[in-house]
Amino acid sequence: MSVGALLHQVILRFDRDRFHQDLSTAAFANGYLWTASDEENAIVRLATIDDWTVGNSVSFELSTLLADFDDAVGEVDIEGLDCTADALWLVGSHGTKRKKVKKGKVENLKVINTDPNRYLLARIPLVDNQLVATATQKAAYLQKTPDGNELITVLKQDEYLAPFLAEPLPQVRPLPGKDNGFDIEGLVTQQNRILLGLRGPVLRGIAMMLELELDEPEPGRLALKPNRDGSLYRRHFLDLDGLGIRELCLDGEDLLILAGPTMDLDGTLRLFRLSDVWMLPNDSFSDQATRLTTVFDIPHGRGTDKAEGVALWQRSGQPKGVLIVYDSPNPDRVIDGSHVVADVFALE
Repeated sequence: MSVGALLHQVILRFDRDRFHQDLSTAAFANGYLWTASDEENAIVRLATIDDWTVGNSVSFELSTLLADFDDAVGEVDIEGLDCTADALWLVGSHGTKRKKVKKGKVENLKVINTDPNRYLLARIPLVDNQLVATATQKAAYLQKTPDGNELITVLKQDEYLAPFLAEPLPQVRPLPGKDNGFDIEGLVTQQNRILLGLRGPVLRGIAMMLELELDEPEPGRLALKPNRDGSLYRRHFLDLDGLGIRELCLDGEDLLILAGPTMDLDGTLRLFRLSDVWMLPNDSFSDQATRLTTVFDIPHGRGTDKAEGVALWQRSGQPKGVLIVYDSPNPDRVIDGSHVVADVFALE
């Protein structure tokens, strides 16, 4: 598989006091790059300075935008952002996490935690490129439940996904994302239609996306809207060469899919294109013989440069490209302790 053609690099200049080099998602709109780290409960906006630099960073804390949001109950693990004309959408991973081995303590691996904030699917008003929350312009999020939220409650009955969301034994949590458990990474929107990419589970090498339609039955609360057949979501199955979905990005009516390993390991990072994505029927299957094509591979390091975010990027006189941001960036990408370097690859 051919490696993407690197057009140039872009420096992301963050506020030194709020810099986090591990980036999990990206969206570009109206000259601004929106991004987030899966380690913080905040969205960061960076303004275009020139063709090679974005900066003047502004952080928007979720605790100031979402009603009843409590930082103390854990991280959101933000894994997807998308912008519309009047809103920014975001999604957390919706998955559990297993404790890491530290200093050889393998007993840590028995510990599986659930952060309630991870079950967040939200829409935040966007006014003059500012995220706002007022009495008349409220942020809204999917209904919370004891399971996490309305989506998880419904998916626990799904014939494909239920085994990955069940609690099989007393005191045993659902399988963590990095163990091929349920893990949302990637979100795109078309009005109130939502596509969510799943890093896991990957079923016998086949990845999945979920398509939802949402409405707002009361201010501040989103709810799943039934399809014509009465179902609350649609499933889409994708042959991504055994990889899971890491990020989604719209290119017109097509969908760009950043794919990578489901497990916590170094491996292939590959960009795919799925044509006419909003025309997919329920339980669609896409492979290289149908709507799916491979665009290129993205280089990675050993434990570094894990591509996590993708956004369309084009400048006057330059070919159309995609901006890639990384989790665990190579130390060479970090400049002056507050800037990080992203890559732009040619898309055509």
